[in-house]
Amino acid sequence: MEQSQKGMRHVPEKICIAMSGGVDSSVCALLLTRAGTPCAGATMVLGTPEDEANVASARAVCEQLGIPHEVFPLAEEFRRLVIRPFLDEHAACLTPNPCVTCNRTIKFGAFMRRAEEIDCARIATGHYLKVGHDDGRTRVMRAADARKDQSYFLSRVPRSALSRALFPLGDLSKPEVVQLAAEAGLPSAAREESQDVCFVNGSCADFLRERLGTRPGSIVDGTGRVLGGHEGAHLFTIGQRKGLGVALGHPAYVCAKDADANRVVLGDAASVQVDTVRVRDLNWLAEPDGSAFACQAKVRYNMEPSACTVHVDDDEAILTFSSPVFAPAPGQTAAFYDGDLLLGGGQII
Repeated sequence: MEQSQKGMRHVPEKICIAMSGGVDSSVCALLLTRAGTPCAGATMVLGTPEDEANVASARAVCEQLGIPHEVFPLAEEFRRLVIRPFLDEHAACLTPNPCVTCNRTIKFGAFMRRAEEIDCARIATGHYLKVGHDDGRTRVMRAADARKDQSYFLSRVPRSALSRALFPLGDLSKPEVVQLAAEAGLPSAAREESQDVCFVNGSCADFLRERLGTRPGSIVDGTGRVLGGHEGAHLFTIGQRKGLGVALGHPAYVCAKDADANRVVLGDAASVQVDTVRVRDLNWLAEPDGSAFACQAKVRYNMEPSACTVHVDDDEAILTFSSPVFAPAPGQTAAFYDGDLLLGGGQII
């Protein structure tokens, strides 16, 4: 006989919290447990120098909050889906963003699948981001704290994944998060944030030299005149000004790289100001209003969205900016906005 649902108490689904051991994910767990949400913490082991410390810190927070803690061994997936593409794209003279890749493939990919294995239908993270639901559609919004907003890094995560995620810090500022952690006596309250690429121990250039080696080539100006030499075009970034190894008596910037010729091209400030950018591998979090529309876009994390017109052609788009933007680098991410609403993103080509 089928059991009647009348009078049965609704049991909230369990949430798996991605816990790095830092203050943001710790306060994420604090807020969910205070709200009475059934949850478990889980820390990814990625084969990075910080793994052991991350697990220990996250486990201590979970013990204090009285929730279970899991360890997800994802080093192989991380190597294959994040580190290997990072190296391959640098070798091709692109400028990848490993945090964007990690969010798409690991945190909202492999981590989500592991969470399902411990009976968690949804995950929560300490990202500064807001997600709402309107008429059954997921709407992704910039965080209240514009200085910490991380919507750019999640612009290429599929909407289906973000619809299954919670972001408790979206309405909080960083000082408020730190204060909550301190008041609760969380062990991670005073832990320093990691600022660099998590799998690089030292400088990125040294990491690339170690993994990809060196390949001497020429530094030239826009006419092809040789200005100096370098150890490999893959060690430079579009827009780079420092560490060029040449003294010209005036500011110079990397304005182009040629992987085949292993050549780095320098130019003046005007040469790295661009008003048209091509993007591929489009990921839409809100359906575009036709094949041509106006919005704002970011071509790097640390810039304010700039007004542009987008023309979409299948899985590619051309962005035409109202005012030139500085040094959009092939391989990086472009994120599209309508005010605070995140429309989606793609890879700059």
